Amino acid sequence: MPHASTIPGGTHETSPGEGASLVTTGDPRARQSSYQPGSIIADTFRVERELGSGAMGVVLLATHLALERQVALKVHRADNPADVSRLAREAKALAKVQHPNVVGIYDVRESSGSLFIAMEYIEGESGRRWMTRTELAWRARLDVCLKAARGLHAAHEAGLVHRDFKPENILIGADGRVLVADFGLARTPGAVPIDPATPSPGVDAQLTAVGAVTGTPAYMSPEQWQGGAVDARSDVFALSVVIYEALYGRRPFAGSTAGELIYTITRGMIQAPPAETDVPKTVFDVLRRGMAVAPGQRFGSVTMLVRALESAVSAPGRAGVALAFGMAVVVFGGIGTAAWALKSSDSQERSGVVLIEGNEAGDDEDDDADEARSVEPVVAAVPVTEVEPRPRAKPPQAEPEADLELSLAPPEAPPALIQAELQAATEHQADVSERYSQGEATQEELIAAIQAMHAAQRKVRDGPYTPTEWDGTSTFTCPFGKRIEVRNVDAKLDEGVAIKMELGCGLKLVGVNIDAPIAIEGQMADRLVIEGGTFNVSRKGINIALSEIDIVDLKIEGEALVAAEFGMHSLGKITDSTFEGLTALRVGMHSKIVVEGGRMFGKTAVDAQVASTIEIRGTELEGKVKKAPKARVER
Repeated sequence: MPHASTIPGGTHETSPGEGASLVTTGDPRARQSSYQPGSIIADTFRVERELGSGAMGVVLLATHLALERQVALKVHRADNPADVSRLAREAKALAKVQHPNVVGIYDVRESSGSLFIAMEYIEGESGRRWMTRTELAWRARLDVCLKAARGLHAAHEAGLVHRDFKPENILIGADGRVLVADFGLARTPGAVPIDPATPSPGVDAQLTAVGAVTGTPAYMSPEQWQGGAVDARSDVFALSVVIYEALYGRRPFAGSTAGELIYTITRGMIQAPPAETDVPKTVFDVLRRGMAVAPGQRFGSVTMLVRALESAVSAPGRAGVALAFGMAVVVFGGIGTAAWALKSSDSQERSGVVLIEGNEAGDDEDDDADEARSVEPVVAAVPVTEVEPRPRAKPPQAEPEADLELSLAPPEAPPALIQAELQAATEHQADVSERYSQGEATQEELIAAIQAMHAAQRKVRDGPYTPTEWDGTSTFTCPFGKRIEVRNVDAKLDEGVAIKMELGCGLKLVGVNIDAPIAIEGQMADRLVIEGGTFNVSRKGINIALSEIDIVDLKIEGEALVAAEFGMHSLGKITDSTFEGLTALRVGMHSKIVVEGGRMFGKTAVDAQVASTIEIRGTELEGKVKKAPKARVER
């Protein structure tokens, strides 16, 4: 039987007799030196052979001389000693977890700048390879996933969050044991990543850059993408994705690039199961809640998810869960990568469908739920029981069909030539990004590919800006895929966000003054043009990502934490503008911002995140200039 060692981005097949072990993290361009069989390392381990290699280390089959037993030895190296020390603390914490569904850790040692983690040696295969077996019934697949879930819960009980749970990190031993591996990305609950960015758009690429979100895009929760707090409910999300994939043979969220996944995951656009499946619908109902956008709307723990699934597969449970879930869902098909279009629900029978839903908050609703619901295109109340039944909510009132067709009508398809150009640019960007993650392309090449993709997207989506009125007393939303222009407005809001930009939105502000906690916020907003105006803010002036910007003569003042933050894949220019805040300007991964003239004032004047570029020309800087690894600040 083949065996596997999980490595970043997939499974490395090994010969029979080899074992499965943990993934290593770090700079994808790092390479390992070989360890010769028979050599003694760290005065404790005798090398038998290499099992697999990762980004900043290697996994070896070794003999622990003191314990006189074979172990899977993970050797981790990093330029940053703090990274090694953190991993050592987490490995020691995980070593205290004694559970039949968690890979055991026998020894943790630091020596000469390297970390050595001696783990239980498992002969078997990875969950990814196991999933490819076509002869397995759905109940057998669910049983394996539930065993892995119990291991995940054991780690949660010890205060650890996995953060990168996926099929590669489930190991099925030759003896039938199911174990969870690779807690190398674990953090204590509540850890907050700096920037929701990825060095590669591939859905299986691991996010491992220092200071960036860590995880694998296809399994990352919305809060991981958005840079929010991460806890056990983030692992509940990833577990639900894994179970969906194991049962239905495909992933719940469509998207072949990180950008597409950000959209479908943060919008809660879950693909309906295949029509021919034997899996009870009540199982999908449970998983749907496990993958809710807002953490407060998911199951509060892995155990609650497991109990709900066990109930769903029993005859009484299926009836109970079906009654507990509202049936008000709107089905759409055909997410277009190029046109960012959603087809109307009558295409359900003709194409792969996408379920867009929202949940009615229960007792565990939190602030994250409010924020996440605000970006969902359609909200349908879906009350759910956890362990004890709750009073059922009244079924939601269906919206008139005409209104749905009006609000979600797809834009007119662009000419085939423009579509082909966008497809080529998108594929080129994905190829360059993948080569960048392997050290085969430069940051300049990647940014140039992103710029070309933005230019192609403009040809598809650009159109004239539509003048639009705004009274300035409530939140203004720039809708999905629209081009909106707002002029000469003095807006004042005591709380919340003044302007929200939805995906594909192009917004032009001329002479707009805003007094609010947050002036502008949005993900994948596409384009922001500002000509004049003043933002008086207490939290953030501008907070957008995956967008093009052109800002002239804007003043951001107040006591903002960050005056302007442009997240991953943002490009553009800031001219003759003054930004004031604790941090004046922060630029995310693989972004390039040119600043000409004006003034950046704060404790930190500019903060260049991982692999970003900021060009400063004739701008007055008052405060520190921070530069993360692989970032450039040119003056």
